[in-house]
Amino acid sequence: MRKSSNKKFISNILIISSISILIVYLFVEFKLSQNELALFIVGFNTMLLSGFMVLIFIVFLIIFIVRLVLKKKKYFVRSLSIIGAITITTILSTAIMVKEHNRYYHIINSNWKINLPREYDEIYHTNSGASFHGDGERYSIFQYENLDEINSLLEWENKNDYVEFRIKEILDNLEIPKEYSPDFNNDFRYYYEMREDRSEIYIILDSDLKGIYIIENFL
Repeated sequence: MRKSSNKKFISNILIISSISILIVYLFVEFKLSQNELALFIVGFNTMLLSGFMVLIFIVFLIIFIVRLVLKKKKYFVRSLSIIGAITITTILSTAIMVKEHNRYYHIINSNWKINLPREYDEIYHTNSGASFHGDGERYSIFQYENLDEINSLLEWENKNDYVEFRIKEILDNLEIPKEYSPDFNNDFRYYYEMREDRSEIYIILDSDLKGIYIIENFL
């Protein structure tokens, strides 16, 4: 009877944990993904909680093993199950938040304070490699189902020779294959921004692609 009760208890714990993880996923997907700062704060605190729960779980596991050896495991299985479920839930919740935070559009939004739409397909991405000072070049292609939000997001300008020259210079440094390079014969529009440290970003809007080319140069 007790074994059946324990199995039912563990089953209930698994169900609750699964529902909790689903709620976290939906919260990240529809709420936190829209707020860079909130995503970072909640993710950081969840990570700390995960580390704390791992330590607690290890302590309880050691106690459980000792009690098992001493044949005094009565009622401790439930405590260990609860701690284990909470630990797994917090770890998976942290993983969900870290995965969302590492999506490249979050990095762009954070670096340039540009709120790019989150629903996109990343067609291509490359960079010049890791750097001690964080400098270097990055290149990405995002494709969207439609460009309505993108069109109204930034103050787009018409193409000009200088912009084309600078973009080609960066793409040549990155050795971008021709099939992933913008078609400069198109009458594209672009957005440009330079920071105080002279780091710069170019975003090319391509209506035929239904997407954008993002070129970053960090100094």
